[in-house]
Amino acid sequence: MALRLSELAVLLILSSRYPDVSGELPDCFSNPVGVATPSIIFDRQMTASSRNRPSTRAAYGRLNDKRGDGWCSLEAKSNAEWLQVDIGKTIQACGLATQGGVPSTRREWVKDFKLDYSFDGENWKNYRDENGEVMVFRRMVNSSKTNQHKLPLPVYARYFRFLPTRRHERNCLRVEIYEFKIPGCQDIELGLGNGYFLDRDISSSSVLNTNTPAKNGRLNYTGGSSWCAATNDSQPYLQFDFEKLYIICAVSTQGNSQGDQWVKKYTLQSSKDGTTWTDYREAGILKIFTANINRNNTKKQTLCNGIVARFLRIIAQEHYGNCCMRVETFGTPLTQVTLHVFSDNLAHWKPTSQSTIFKERFASNAVDGLFVDSGPSCTRTILRGTTDPWWRVDLDQVQPVSQVFILGRDNIERRINGAEITVGNETSKGGATNSICVRDVLVPEGKGKFFRCNMTLYGRHLFIRIPGSSKILSLCEVEVFSSIKSNLALNQSLKQSSTWTNTVLDGDIRSCAKGTFQKDHWMRVDLGVPRVVAKVVISHKRMWIDGLEVWIGHDSGNRDNTNLRCGGQDTSETAFSVKTAFSLKQRTIFCLPRLVGKFVFIGVSNADKTLYLCEVQVYSQSSTRMACQTQAVEVANKNIFPEKSFSASSFREGDEPYNARLRSGMGAWSPRDNSNADDYVEINLGNVFFICAVATQGSPHRKEWTKSYKLYLFLEDWMIYKENDTEKIFIGNSHRNEIVQHVLVEVARARIIRFQPVDYHIHKALRVEVYGIRIPAVVKAPEQ
Repeated sequence: MALRLSELAVLLILSSRYPDVSGELPDCFSNPVGVATPSIIFDRQMTASSRNRPSTRAAYGRLNDKRGDGWCSLEAKSNAEWLQVDIGKTIQACGLATQGGVPSTRREWVKDFKLDYSFDGENWKNYRDENGEVMVFRRMVNSSKTNQHKLPLPVYARYFRFLPTRRHERNCLRVEIYEFKIPGCQDIELGLGNGYFLDRDISSSSVLNTNTPAKNGRLNYTGGSSWCAATNDSQPYLQFDFEKLYIICAVSTQGNSQGDQWVKKYTLQSSKDGTTWTDYREAGILKIFTANINRNNTKKQTLCNGIVARFLRIIAQEHYGNCCMRVETFGTPLTQVTLHVFSDNLAHWKPTSQSTIFKERFASNAVDGLFVDSGPSCTRTILRGTTDPWWRVDLDQVQPVSQVFILGRDNIERRINGAEITVGNETSKGGATNSICVRDVLVPEGKGKFFRCNMTLYGRHLFIRIPGSSKILSLCEVEVFSSIKSNLALNQSLKQSSTWTNTVLDGDIRSCAKGTFQKDHWMRVDLGVPRVVAKVVISHKRMWIDGLEVWIGHDSGNRDNTNLRCGGQDTSETAFSVKTAFSLKQRTIFCLPRLVGKFVFIGVSNADKTLYLCEVQVYSQSSTRMACQTQAVEVANKNIFPEKSFSASSFREGDEPYNARLRSGMGAWSPRDNSNADDYVEINLGNVFFICAVATQGSPHRKEWTKSYKLYLFLEDWMIYKENDTEKIFIGNSHRNEIVQHVLVEVARARIIRFQPVDYHIHKALRVEVYGIRIPAVVKAPEQ
């Protein structure tokens, strides 16, 4: 199923809502962006609202900087002061580090601060936690000590402002910012070795005996024999079900740690449906990979062409001793899966419409993934002369719908009140005759809220409508899901040994419950049905909580009898404040391997303590990874793609090819005139990419846009993009600034991509972005 994504959908879907899927990202605090290093972040990139004196200017507000006294504000105790860092490019920030002024000269420091961020240095947003609350970061020590602050939700931005809210003597601060560096496709483990991959998703053609099952075919497994095939198996293979489409970029293999048995050569087969299998080839020839020469060394092979598949088979061709193997695979999801869902957001960049349009508040703004709650980024209907305003998303085909997420406006006058959600196949009457999912929908201003249908409904169209006259409907983001999302524990039933109430499962970290002082505390969350559990997040008052353990399983009566203990890998705890002015900690416990169970037990064994819990969240996914369709190649970024990367058949003065960058305010590409049916603009990507999606806009200054277009791709020769063996004509724009995205159903490889307008409004005009991942490939350049 196709999803369409805008350039900034990548940025804010990560920064504002939901981290995603299998495997773990590198440790946040191992990747500073370089604020502490003047040769990386120059002095001119650091600014401030004021300074106390020359030795406290903004450029000295760097972690460990001793050239001056750190940054200090002119007004000693003002909450209107700030220190700003321009990173110079958009990053995915995951953490901060802070110090006070240089202790040898300044015994002054910030105690609490807030964080604002921006893409352009003009439009600023408050950093908010998972519950939509403006987050207050608390420094726990004095001026000289370094505090690290993990961001509960990573944020994409270029500009960052630190805004002190509490201080010792004066606002004095030194800072560093940390980022996630997304590894290449061939470097992202899919989770066979670390246990994230479930046993049920590993199978084989045969086994040697009961001690060599397929589930033991995990890289670095040493708990017994690896997988081994039967001796009479003429085509032994190990098979993996990734549960959704992935781009597979590399494979690593080992032999059997328990004996001298290994695979020497293998081939690969892949399938999208588990029925039709395709051999992996390079240059049209079946690729035979060299594997291992002993039992323990790891041999990694990168796939120059990559594979798009749900199922992968590694077929042994030669082996030493018995055919035994341990494996890891590397790649990236083709589509986005979020932390809070089992299935993809069905609405993301699907076709939309609404009853009326106020200015440029397009219906598509609600499916762009931006999660921005201010007016220009939201939809809006007009007020005068309208009744029963509605908004609709076309899911492309009949889909099961179980839950809907809605982000409302930041304006109380535009909050959603009294709306209803319907699902069905009718498009008339604003969907009023379709099945009701939820009535009396209320979304507080600037907040996001999930709505669960009373039962799973089926339909192609989802409507949100407000019955009545003189109503305005404004939506900032809408997500539609086939399955109930994590937090799996939200509003589920709870049993406990103490006096906790269901406030720890109500989704509000401000409603805490204190247990009695007793030995062997425990609580049990009933998930309703068996679920896959990857991590448990516990928010609690800043009190003792060492020794906390989590068990997952099917036994409702005894937490550690047949239930399994969650891995217990604790992240660094995050301290933060909420509006009720008390401090909290948040602890994350990962389950690797992931566990399956109906019950989640949380407890502290053999200790006389009091626990003060505020929220327990249970998730089936555990980390952040961007999918191919969400990863902008960033042709819109001048620092990555200079002007020479763009070319065209012709252009008007002021509409040069290099202006064809999505969201550019400088202009767009337009040909000299409209007389040439073969006009095009093309981008040399420099490297070979899997192309998974594209996005277009019209001119920012004129009422000109491209209504439809074709794509041409160059790898070893030019080819027109086709679907079902038919040249694909993409629907383009209907307004100059609206972004329209399309996913390529047939994922293609290319080094150069060409957009060729087919139909247009007044004059051909394009601004574009391309989405995909770089792959290792060697291709010849096109002939001039």
